[in-house]
Amino acid sequence: MSENWQHRQLQPTSALSYVHKTHSLPDFSSNFLVKKCLHGYSNSLKTPDKRLPITNDMLEKLVASVEKTCTGLFIRTLVRAMFLLAFHALLRIGEITSNKGKPSTLSYSDITFKEFKSGQPALLEVRISNFKHSNGRSVLLAIKAKADCKQFCPVTTLWQYVCMRGSTEGPLFNFIDKTCVSRSFFSEKLRQCLVFCGYDTKVYKGHCFRIGAASMAAIKGMSESLIQEMGRWKSSAFKKYIRINSFLI
Repeated sequence: MSENWQHRQLQPTSALSYVHKTHSLPDFSSNFLVKKCLHGYSNSLKTPDKRLPITNDMLEKLVASVEKTCTGLFIRTLVRAMFLLAFHALLRIGEITSNKGKPSTLSYSDITFKEFKSGQPALLEVRISNFKHSNGRSVLLAIKAKADCKQFCPVTTLWQYVCMRGSTEGPLFNFIDKTCVSRSFFSEKLRQCLVFCGYDTKVYKGHCFRIGAASMAAIKGMSESLIQEMGRWKSSAFKKYIRINSFLI
């Protein structure tokens, strides 16, 4: 059900309120109980979120499929790094891509590699600022490298990408010409990988990395307060993202 349809259903209330005001009658629409009823009615019209979480198994298949769906070493490394970081850092797609002229919020200076062993980092710190509802605060995430699974390790893969990208300041995910990766590019590469792996593109979108990471954290027994902090949710809305049943199918 579209937002326009919902809006048309609520228009009669505005019309009645206008008539009351023009006749110097009490405006019933400003009543607290009426507002709550209308808000509840509006919520009941919303289409249920049918997006499914990307699981660990799916993530590995998507990352592996990049070899077949993307051309060029730089682009393959870039896409792998974006997939893995989006999942492990519970990122919103707008935080790593540009959209309609608005640059991504995650920059090169927001990441720090630490604990180097044989020239490879064992720890990645990601500081996320200017996110939705941030109000000036930032969240620092620490991601450990997977020594036994480097192909699907977010730390190793991002390090490989950064070595190719260079240390130029600006958005973290850039093309070789330093232009920021767009949302449309990311969405199209994800769609190609989903199709290659045989997944339904109607229920798997960019936000599904975030949904999957939150669900996986809950399965591992992470506290709700920590999940909320890591995902930078302002309220308990994050609970809608936890879909454990999808992992049990």
